[in-house]
Amino acid sequence: MGTWVLPFSDSRYMSDVEGANGDDLIFVTSLLITGTLSNRPHMPPSDWDTEIIFEFIKDQLAPHPIPKKIREKCIPILHGFFTFLADQNLQPHAREIANDILPLQEMMITKESDEDVSDMEFFLVQSLLKAGVDISDEEAICDFLDENTEKLLQKFIESSDAEELKKLMGNTSASRKQIPKTQKKPDDISSIPKANREWFIAITEMTDTFCNERLDDEYAGICRHVAGKLARKRDNKITRGKREIWAAGIIYAVGQMNFLFDSSFEPYQSADDICQYFGTRKSTTSQKAKLIRDHIGMNDYWDPEYSTSHMQNNNPMSGLRMTRDGFII
Repeated sequence: MGTWVLPFSDSRYMSDVEGANGDDLIFVTSLLITGTLSNRPHMPPSDWDTEIIFEFIKDQLAPHPIPKKIREKCIPILHGFFTFLADQNLQPHAREIANDILPLQEMMITKESDEDVSDMEFFLVQSLLKAGVDISDEEAICDFLDENTEKLLQKFIESSDAEELKKLMGNTSASRKQIPKTQKKPDDISSIPKANREWFIAITEMTDTFCNERLDDEYAGICRHVAGKLARKRDNKITRGKREIWAAGIIYAVGQMNFLFDSSFEPYQSADDICQYFGTRKSTTSQKAKLIRDHIGMNDYWDPEYSTSHMQNNNPMSGLRMTRDGFII
């Protein structure tokens, strides 16, 4: 499932969903993964059909407490997702699913959830889950709100009246530890085959320069780590091909894992920005990034080995809980 979400997030199918961003994609696909598979633990995503997805939408997604502005995007995101899977021949029932779920958009928009939830409450729950806070731990919640009051207020006030949120946050007094920014330890050059050391040095000089100019030290560290893993693959033909393509492919692959191409995230660079910097074609760079991800097993979102501290702090899967009524929050 994760190997499908990653390329979908970087495709035109996702960008065609009006107003949707990385947060919306994470929310909907997280519910799809945990919701559908929780009832059918032995059924792989390749076996999903229209009946299963209909059941998920009607019994779990529609009743879920979701504000209207998010609710309106759920079916378009799922439609785009399964259309992508169909066009890429990744799921045998995807075309049928994509076509058949469109009529459910009206139900999603008009459906009233079983719980009365305000935009502010949903915003807070979403923020807590993304940060990996245990929502059953009142002290942890207060700690998170205390440390992030200013940032949460600024984000929430863009679309809503924040007075109620200010009151709620006014009583918090402790501070919460976030995952600190960490740099990967420099790869030991002695662990890299002699034949590949010159390649490794040249590639990391290019990725370091790009990250120092446009991203940050954390991205630079992850890119060096990826380059080191590639260089230690004795069967890897890394000496073949333009090094600019390898450098661009490494940054592209790391960027995909950390939503670098989503303008709502920081830091932000588009795929075109990377390709223009290195003078590479987007299709070639994208293919190289896929080769790199497949070669070293870099295909799971929020894998600590390839994730920035921001991504780890905003992992929605770490805080998911199921209520007694079967809702995943």
